[in-house]
Amino acid sequence: MKTRMRHTFFAALAVLMGGTALGTASAEDYPSRAISLIVPYTAGGQTDQAGRLIANAMAEELDQTVTVVNKPGAGGVTGTAEIAAANPNGYTIGLLTSTPILQKPYISETPYTYENFDYICRVNHNPLLFAVDKNSDIENVEDLIEFGREGRLTYGSSSEASVQHIAMMTLSEQAGVEMVHVPNTSDTNNIRNILSGVLTGTLLPASVIEANADTIKPIGIMDSERLAGFPDIETFAEAGYDVTAAVWGVLSAPEGLEEDVLTTLREACAAAQDTEEFKSEITRLGMEPAYLGGEESKELVGREADASLEALTKLGFAN
Repeated sequence: MKTRMRHTFFAALAVLMGGTALGTASAEDYPSRAISLIVPYTAGGQTDQAGRLIANAMAEELDQTVTVVNKPGAGGVTGTAEIAAANPNGYTIGLLTSTPILQKPYISETPYTYENFDYICRVNHNPLLFAVDKNSDIENVEDLIEFGREGRLTYGSSSEASVQHIAMMTLSEQAGVEMVHVPNTSDTNNIRNILSGVLTGTLLPASVIEANADTIKPIGIMDSERLAGFPDIETFAEAGYDVTAAVWGVLSAPEGLEEDVLTTLREACAAAQDTEEFKSEITRLGMEPAYLGGEESKELVGREADASLEALTKLGFAN
């Protein structure tokens, strides 16, 4: 009887140890299959380009396929919600962007907040520039404000309470100038409306301005520093206005990843962005190299979310 009990005990111990070993092996073997990277917008846009660039670069580091899956809808909420709801096993990650994280949860019901994610790294940071018709007499920020004091300053944005809208309302308040908002228009339509005289201007990323340099020109940058691609264009801060606006992409995963898996993804993201090929390509796409580690990215998003809520509340948009 004692011999049988001893055999049973050691058999159970072997099963327990084997289970532990298997659990360890699964973390050590990660990734053992393809990873999906959700981009919450349609293919071809700047966020999609950033997503595909980091997917390809990380695939090299992880020695595994990383496939971009476009999930557009509801201004980025649809895809962002899918990232948050995914199994936290490291095989579904995604690119979080400004509006779905910083604005949407505070003006409508979303099944997530910025706290529902594990942060891997920041991929891109695209400061917005105010652009006007290339033939306009407006040459700088002070010209723009003076134009607003003397006439009807109109600007376009992607939607109500978007990054562009909040930034321009903040500028309007600081400058004491009324500005007319024309929402729900794409970059293409905004440029068309600038050229037809419907809009004074709009906030655009550098890549869009560069692609349309024959028809529009930037007059001010909504960031803390000037951009390498536009060294002669002043920031709004230089002109005395404390207002910034940027579109960024932060690679993230649903909250709850195993620590080893999160570490693997963070290390791969850091190594991928440290390559000359990545830096060259992201610059070619009109974006700023903007690597931040996972913890730094989480802190950044938290700060910006708090600031966004404060602005949205002050401007009457928050629930």
